[in-house]
Amino acid sequence: MNSIDRGVPVLTFGIVGPPTCSIIYGYDENGDVLIGWSQFTDEQNPDDPTDAYFAENYFLKRNGLDKSEALIFIGNKKSPLNIVESVRTSIKNIPKYANLSATDRVVFGKAAFESWADSLSDDTCFKEENDLISPLDTYGSCVVQIATNMHYIQRYLSMATELCPDMIPLIQELENTYQRVKDALKKVSDFQGGYFFDADKNALLQKDFRETLADLIRELGSCYMDVAGVVEKYFAKGNNRRIYFTYSSRLRRLNKNEVFERVMGFPLSSRKDVLASQKHCLRECLCGRTNIACQNGNRRFAVFQSCGEQGRVAPLCNLPDEALPHTP
Repeated sequence: MNSIDRGVPVLTFGIVGPPTCSIIYGYDENGDVLIGWSQFTDEQNPDDPTDAYFAENYFLKRNGLDKSEALIFIGNKKSPLNIVESVRTSIKNIPKYANLSATDRVVFGKAAFESWADSLSDDTCFKEENDLISPLDTYGSCVVQIATNMHYIQRYLSMATELCPDMIPLIQELENTYQRVKDALKKVSDFQGGYFFDADKNALLQKDFRETLADLIRELGSCYMDVAGVVEKYFAKGNNRRIYFTYSSRLRRLNKNEVFERVMGFPLSSRKDVLASQKHCLRECLCGRTNIACQNGNRRFAVFQSCGEQGRVAPLCNLPDEALPHTP
């Protein structure tokens, strides 16, 4: 309540619908009733008319914290992040997050898919139709998480291609690997008759059906972990490379478009958001905030490219302009 009193909303997971992120921006009755927004505000609760969910603007939820998985409080403003480095780091960290150790409440990576598959082996949850409510809710949450990831992954990788062209070879491998994840997810969906068992949810009452479904989920998990393997293999080969360069008065006489294309290997974008990130990347290089290889006494534009081996840098300044690298 203190945060809301200061005019700062609180983020939460849950309260209304599944534990997806939603916003608490008000309260009533000394905090007993929470006011906020969630993508599930259009769901009415017929069992408790005091829980009023409004589709367009907000929800009212009594004892809402009982349904919250976590709260996020917003503190003081921090310095803005570099979107290019954020995207680059997010891709490099895929193996790290896929291999996080399990906690009492959360499992990650392959273990998450194994737990998902194992949940189908508990016969006590699948004796009759009335038993399906709870396992279907849990199962549906798993489906929503991975289906949402796959729905947006290509958009994210396309953005990464624009912002991090030096990682294009890796991104192309990721696109192919994520396509196999999508194919594996489609096999799950097709077998169970839609994401939420639209054809017949009672099929879950059949043990052989659940065993086959569990195998498909494990196959899906293996494909998902292949993504982490692609990233690990890429950087294990020494592909964490950058373009190194120096510049002289000759470079400073070039206009900004020529400078950018000569240094980065591709033209400035016409999109304002991408253009800002590209200029920031160039500015970091020119200001020495990334690795710079200096060549004493060279009065011309010098470009270097890392060969991927520690301590070894190959000069490219004597090559014709068309031979300058497009990507590291």
